[in-house]
Amino acid sequence: MKILLIYPRHSQYTFEKYTMLFNLMPLGLPWLASVTPADDEVSIIDENIQKINFEEEVDLVGINALTSNVRRAYQISDIFRSKGIPTIIRSG
Repeated sequence: MKILLIYPRHSQYTFEKYTMLFNLMPLGLPWLASVTPADDEVSIIDENIQKINFEEEVDLVGINALTSNVRRAYQISDIFRSKGIPTIIRSG
C-alpha cells in the first residue's frame, strides 16, 4: 500500500502572526510512519516546505492539521477524494 501523509500549509496571515509557533511540523506524522508495517510505502509532505503532487498515485492519504490550517486540510482531502482516494484527517 502506498500512503501519503500530509501536513497542510498555514495561511500567510497565520504564518506571519505566529511564525515561532508553527515553525516545526507536529511529530504525529513521523510517528505514524514509523509504526506503519514495513511492506507499506509511506511518504510525508510538509506543504509549508514542498508542494503536493496531486497526480501521484497513492492508496491512502492521511492529513494532520491544526485549527489554523484545517480549512486547507479539507481542500486537500476534497481533491484526493474526487479521485477516489480515501483520506483521513486528524485535527487538534
